[in-house]
Amino acid sequence: MSPRFLVLLAAILPVAFSSALAQTIPPPFVLIARGATADHSAAIGNDGTLWTWGSDGTGTTHYSPFQIGTDTHWQRVAVGGDHTLAVRSDGTLWAWGSNYYGQIGDGGDTGLSSRSSPVQIGSGSTWQAVAAGKSHSIAIKSDGSLWAWGYNFYGQLGVGSQTQANTPVPVGTDHDWVAIAAGDSHTLALKSDGSAWAWGRNEDYQVGDDSSANRWSPVKVWGSATNWTSIAAGGYHSAGIRSDGSLWTWGRNDKGQLGGGTTNSPVPRHIGSDTDWLTVAAGGDHCVALKTGGSLWAWGSNAYGQLGDGTYITRGSPVAIGTATNWQAIAAGTAHSHGMRSDGSLWSWGYNFSGQLAAGSQPVSLDAELGHQTVIAAAAGFTHSLAVKSDGTLWTWGSNSDGQLGDGTLTNRSSAVQVGSSSDWVSVTASSNRSLALKSNGTLWAWGDNSNRALGDGNQTDRISPVQIGSATTWRAIAAGPTHSVALRSDGTLWVWGNNVHGQLGDGTQTTRPSPIQLSGNNWTAVAAGQWHTLALKSDGTLWAWGLNDSGQLGDGTGFTTMRQLSPVQVGTATDWSAIGAGDLHSIALKTNGTLWTWGHNGAGQLGTTGAAYRYSPFQVGSASNWQSIAAGLSHCVALKRDGTLWGWGSDLHGQLTLNNRNYFNLPQQLSSAPGWTLVPGGTGWTHTLALRGGRLWGFGSNASGQLPGGDMGRAVPRRSMPARGAQSVSLPGPSAAIGVPVTLAATASSGLPVSYSLNGPATLNGNTLTRAGAGEIRLDAWQSGNDSDWLPSAIATVVDDPPLTPLQQWKLSEIGDANAADGDDADGDGLVNLAEYGLVLPPASPSVAPAVTRAGYADGERLRIFVQRDPARNDVTIDVLGADGPEGPWTSLATSAQGAPFSGPGYVTGDDAGPGVKTVEVRDTVRVSEARRRFMRVVVVRAGL
Repeated sequence: MSPRFLVLLAAILPVAFSSALAQTIPPPFVLIARGATADHSAAIGNDGTLWTWGSDGTGTTHYSPFQIGTDTHWQRVAVGGDHTLAVRSDGTLWAWGSNYYGQIGDGGDTGLSSRSSPVQIGSGSTWQAVAAGKSHSIAIKSDGSLWAWGYNFYGQLGVGSQTQANTPVPVGTDHDWVAIAAGDSHTLALKSDGSAWAWGRNEDYQVGDDSSANRWSPVKVWGSATNWTSIAAGGYHSAGIRSDGSLWTWGRNDKGQLGGGTTNSPVPRHIGSDTDWLTVAAGGDHCVALKTGGSLWAWGSNAYGQLGDGTYITRGSPVAIGTATNWQAIAAGTAHSHGMRSDGSLWSWGYNFSGQLAAGSQPVSLDAELGHQTVIAAAAGFTHSLAVKSDGTLWTWGSNSDGQLGDGTLTNRSSAVQVGSSSDWVSVTASSNRSLALKSNGTLWAWGDNSNRALGDGNQTDRISPVQIGSATTWRAIAAGPTHSVALRSDGTLWVWGNNVHGQLGDGTQTTRPSPIQLSGNNWTAVAAGQWHTLALKSDGTLWAWGLNDSGQLGDGTGFTTMRQLSPVQVGTATDWSAIGAGDLHSIALKTNGTLWTWGHNGAGQLGTTGAAYRYSPFQVGSASNWQSIAAGLSHCVALKRDGTLWGWGSDLHGQLTLNNRNYFNLPQQLSSAPGWTLVPGGTGWTHTLALRGGRLWGFGSNASGQLPGGDMGRAVPRRSMPARGAQSVSLPGPSAAIGVPVTLAATASSGLPVSYSLNGPATLNGNTLTRAGAGEIRLDAWQSGNDSDWLPSAIATVVDDPPLTPLQQWKLSEIGDANAADGDDADGDGLVNLAEYGLVLPPASPSVAPAVTRAGYADGERLRIFVQRDPARNDVTIDVLGADGPEGPWTSLATSAQGAPFSGPGYVTGDDAGPGVKTVEVRDTVRVSEARRRFMRVVVVRAGL
């Protein structure tokens, strides 16, 4: 080997911090309300203000509490399917929302009419209590009389007929009613003598009179009990508590919502033997209840985590929720629940599609889920997620209906599980219900749904564990559409397999391929797979597309006139494309000048532009030229700018953009105020998005299948919604640890909570004492995981510590050849061998320093630069300046001076010319410092003929 001598010089990025977004804080609540069949909630503050959130029935949705007017005299509130009732302290009754069946009660138009703000119902001022069903309303006046209005098909008004009413009408003539509850289409009420009454729909025995006949007038709930103290009406079931503290349920029991037994019950059924039940609330298919000691319990359907026990498992009997004993009030909705603690704080759990949890939208840290370790790759499928940690292990979570998690089961996972025991995974991708991944040895693996033969293993059998695809060891990039797969090998060849009904494989046919087949060419550099189309780049910067083109997603200008292309067609004539992404029916790409381009379907604003439903050719998005990386989801796009800010546009219906509006956005919006984001290939799924910040994984969007634990679409444990938990940060002073000298770490969290640490590199960590064991880089992470009461989770700070090496140490890290002993001598003892001094014009016996490396400001971003002195008169030495992401390479040539010639190459070279005399040459890296955690440059000196 020719002797060559290397200078290793590194720049380290600044400390990265993680935080979450805070939200507006209403006052502490004193009363909460939730309808069993509603998608919105309401609460009254301790100052008498009224707040609502969720879908209001008029087409508007609020994802955080929204104050109703400025009045401070609200006293009672009830939530129905799409309407709300409230009573002020002066005894007046107010209502708003949908009035399709007259459930508002103001006598106005019904049908499609609605009320977007509170309207007074009549002129009475003696209203005392209200309850709201799916489409009917119930109220009690201070004289004990009972009134009803709205939908009455099942007799739920209790007026003896099925006649609908659009103003309050009396229910009988009794004046001893004291409490009411309204379910989907049935009603419960208590009288002052402790008797329980019910009426309305009874097909599932929810009336509780030992029959299944609908009741148009109040009938006594079965039995002679006159000691009922609390009642609750769910979707199609009912519950109550008696004065002896016993719990009773009746009605439908298909989801365990009765808390006992396995069948529906036409009469009240005693649940357990406990006698300390205080109050109960009934949701769509579940119940929550409080005991006198302040503990919280739940049972029934748990598909969306609405029980709050940390699982998605249906419970047929009451289970305790957490250990807190200061619960004071509860409310149960269709598939979510609320609780209020004695300090007035509001807690929420379960489904959150319409903002029912009052949490707004915010990035969710998955750091604790992944053991506070750096993530090097991640992918988002339809309803599952994958991540590769820095230790090479692979972890998955979410839906597992087809084995897409790869853990050898079909069990859904709401927490991350490791896939096998391998520690050599390097990249992942996912689509629909399948996953693909690469190992460091270049092998390709796949698992999950194989109905379209898109796993590539030659058959149509689903796989619940990873299987190797073929025997090749040269795979380097993969992409997956819902029914097909695309991959590149290191030799530049392109391979495709899976469904081909629209020509998405590009092999000139519409034939499904169960195993990888090669397309022509060996100069492919990047691939992207959409729903039914594929994009690819070649090394000459050209862009190619094939497959379905019904929305112009191929970008070849033909649109509807050419419904599909069965072979690759070039997109325009440009030769400066640098990155691509493919969504459902749209495409996105970057050019080398940092501009952003889109084409295809724009129904959800996914093209980032207004005024066009389709674009058949690439269209520039805005005028910015500092875009760095891109990703495309089902109907949304996410992009990163060179300043580390994260942007998105398109559909936010599932919170995948965290813009707190569940709407469409047709112009790029900044998704987080925090800098330092990194996009991951395959990180945009159908309804959720994954991205990295400081090497740690964050997610936005749906958690309906556990694909985003703690995400905005659902929670399986109670989490405080109001007042909002505070955002926190972590301060981590750099350790600057000398070898063998213990250093006490002193990270602090703004929350004041204890900070934990983790370490990678040549050092040991004992509690908060770090001791460096040798030279080299160490990565120290400090985090504070938060708590449910006060602080948001997983604030993180990271320090990469690599003390500067002396010139002698730098050269000891070099590959010093021994073919010529004279060249390898160090006569002046300065740490630089003779050949280096000769080539770099550092005369022996004079102070000599290794070439200096610094950061450099450049027009389009910060880069590293290195200064080299070259003597053009010396024509027997070649000097190379190289760049790499790590000390082991792979190294890329930035500039070369071959035997006295001027420096040239893809790097940015200044100060050099062909004239006589020693030249100081500045070489700037081609990669911006902000694009990588670390960036290395080195100088290689070789004498001709060696």
